[in-house]
Amino acid sequence: MARKAAVVTLSPEERKTLQTWAASRTEPYRKVQRARVVLLAAEGKPNSTLAMEVGLARRMVIQWRRRFIEERLGSRPVKCVDWGSLWP
Repeated sequence: MARKAAVVTLSPEERKTLQTWAASRTEPYRKVQRARVVLLAAEGKPNSTLAMEVGLARRMVIQWRRRFIEERLGSRPVKCVDWGSLWP
């Protein structure tokens, strides 16, 4: 039996910030994708649907959903060159 995806709830401020990033044409594409993942997760969509809509592997959707729940919009330490600009 498949596990249920973790529930994502957003404050009005988080939702506004994520919507701004998701609609941006100047933010890095990965940041836009991650913002879209979190917004769609907050709508209650399953990981497989999210993966298809955003164009990511299902495991990446699960990873970003989990990271957002754990850290919200807080900064993460830079672990590698690719990680750089996840959240401001």
